[in-house]
Amino acid sequence: MNNKLPMKKEIKDIHEAVLDSPLLRLMTFSDLINRYTHIKLGGEFSWLRNYALIWIVANGGIMTPTKLAKILLRSNHDITRLIDSLEKDGLVVREHSTKDRREINVKITKTGLNTMKEIIDDKEAVEEKLMSCLNSSEIESLKSIVRKLRYALVGP
Repeated sequence: MNNKLPMKKEIKDIHEAVLDSPLLRLMTFSDLINRYTHIKLGGEFSWLRNYALIWIVANGGIMTPTKLAKILLRSNHDITRLIDSLEKDGLVVREHSTKDRREINVKITKTGLNTMKEIIDDKEAVEEKLMSCLNSSEIESLKSIVRKLRYALVGP
């Protein structure tokens, strides 16, 4: 009988271990933010598509698929499919590099940039709700912490 169900102390110990783990708490909270934002911004919202657009814009509007794959921690195959989808929707175009014709660049289009503007406008209400419990100093600390964690994973 005892082997089938854990003891209350075992459950409590595991619960405390989860609460003591910044990584497990961050993973849980990250999923919660993803789901909340998905609901508030509508079912068509895709984090991966938007991350790709954000990174292309952050890189001056142009990026290689390889660099995008590295930043998004995705395989080249996954990034090719993602770029295919973005290109089909008119958000990006592929162009050969002027320096090396073997290299492909992904460039944001005006439609892609306008889509990013809409995302920024739409997310303001969601962000206001999420950040309402933090003061400006805490928000700056959060930005700094998130930046450091991202650098640890994929670099600047």
